[in-house]
Amino acid sequence: MTDLSFTVVICTKDRRADLGCCLDSLALRLAMAQVPWDVLVVDNASNDGTSDEVKARREDFGWPLEVIREERLGLAIARNTGLHHAQGEVLIFVDDDITFHEGWVEAWEDAFAEDALAAAGGPITPVFPESTPAWYKDGVMADGGTTTGTYNHGNEVLAYQPRRGVGHPRGGNMAVRKSLATALGGFREDLGWGKKRIPGEETDFFQRLWDTGVNIQYLPGPRVNHHLDAARMNIKYLCSWHIGYGRASILMRPPQDPVRWALKLAAQCFNIAFYTIRLALPRGSRNFRAHRKQRQSMGRFAQMVGL
Repeated sequence: MTDLSFTVVICTKDRRADLGCCLDSLALRLAMAQVPWDVLVVDNASNDGTSDEVKARREDFGWPLEVIREERLGLAIARNTGLHHAQGEVLIFVDDDITFHEGWVEAWEDAFAEDALAAAGGPITPVFPESTPAWYKDGVMADGGTTTGTYNHGNEVLAYQPRRGVGHPRGGNMAVRKSLATALGGFREDLGWGKKRIPGEETDFFQRLWDTGVNIQYLPGPRVNHHLDAARMNIKYLCSWHIGYGRASILMRPPQDPVRWALKLAAQCFNIAFYTIRLALPRGSRNFRAHRKQRQSMGRFAQMVGL
């Protein structure tokens, strides 16, 4: 592993306190590193002194720690900024509200010591605020937990197989060799959490990377906790997220001809009507699947007609 080096890229906006906890946890884990690591924070136009927070930690952090400010808003834009400026051979992207389990550093080092590995994702466990209602926590997780960033395929190393239930790595804890990400052109900047709250840049990125025939894996070893924002633990946020995902699905896979376009549009109209009725039934407001289906269809419809 003598030639191996890692850069942890953390994109953040106005989350100074969360970022501080993330960096504290990361510094603790980096004490076990056997090869060069550095940390790059991309400050996406924060207004809360995020850059000053990072700079104040440099001297005592123990490993190279830098911050770059990116004024253009958008998670994909911030990730591409990190990709451009990072020095490591392997880039590990994590969220600013992540903390790290014991063994996180060692697991990444061991995995990428194998030259055949191009990219990978590690388990992400959502940590709900104590104020989260039990019905919301149970409902969102029973529906797949998509809006929580959860990612866990068990305790075995698995190959990424999107058509067989092994999903792509999630942005809260994902790694890729810089040379491959650069050759791929990075992340699509019309996707990614930003003004229109459109996710999907990770899905698109890993699908394009997988199409090149490289080895992408799920790794059980590098585990993290994702500390969820209490302000987002509600149906309003969940619906907004799924509208954005609906938009993203059309941006990633637009219908290829007028007939398919018309059929796709008609399907969205049917879904909107059907799931609106489902939500109007008794206890329908707690039907997470109905919320997801209705709002994703609304997002697809809006994107298709240019709203």
